[in-house]
Amino acid sequence: GVDVTTLATAHDRALREVNSTVRFRRTIVAANGTVVSTRRSVTESAGDRLGFDYVQNGSPPGADGSAIRAFAFWTNGSVTALRTVGDEGAVSYQIVSGQPPAVASTDDSGEGLLFAALDGTNVRLSETIAVDGERLYVLSAQHDRLNRSGRRPVENFSAVAYVTDDGIVREYELRYTATYGSGDDRVTARTVERFRVTVNDTAAAPPAWVDDARGAGTENRSGG
Repeated sequence: GVDVTTLATAHDRALREVNSTVRFRRTIVAANGTVVSTRRSVTESAGDRLGFDYVQNGSPPGADGSAIRAFAFWTNGSVTALRTVGDEGAVSYQIVSGQPPAVASTDDSGEGLLFAALDGTNVRLSETIAVDGERLYVLSAQHDRLNRSGRRPVENFSAVAYVTDDGIVREYELRYTATYGSGDDRVTARTVERFRVTVNDTAAAPPAWVDDARGAGTENRSGG
C-alpha cells in the first residue's frame, strides 16, 4: 500500500526548488449528459513569482453556490495583483503591497488536491513504466463504494497516478459517481478529475490583466 500523506508531502517537497505549472480540472456530468459543474485552475510557480487562475461554472444541487465565477492573482513577493469575476460577470481588480494571507498560503504544488483525491483510498503500486525516458511508478485505487469521513458516499471509484523517482506526481485521474441534492433536485452524476504537473516550463510572468489592475488605481498599501 501507499501512504497518501507521505506521497503528498514528498510531492510538495520535490517541487519546492523547481519552476512548475500545476493544472487541475474537475467536470461533473449528470446521467442525461448535462454538464452540472466544471472547475479548473492553473498555478504557475517560479522563485518568488506565483500566479494562480481559477474558474468555476455551475454547482451540483445542494452545494453552496459561490458569488465568484473566477479568481486570479499574480505576485512577485513584494506586490500582488488580484482579479475577481463575480457571478454576474463584473470584473474587479486590486493591487496590494506584499502578499495577503490567502495568497501567501496558496497550495502552489497541488499537494492539497492530491491528498484530497486519494485520502482514504486503497492506493497501491501497480506497475512501473517509462515515458520519454523517465521512469514512472503507476499507482492505482478502485472501490465499488467508498465512504470517507466528512464526504458524501461515492460509487465506482477509480484513480490512477504517475509518480517520478523524485516523488513528483506528474498526473492523476480519478472518476466516481455520486448523488447530489434531494427530492426533485436529486441528481446522480459522474465526476472526472484530472491533475497534471510540468516542470521547468514557466517563468510565472505577469499575465496581461496585471496592467489593467495597475491602471484601475486600486492600490492598497496595507496589504490587508
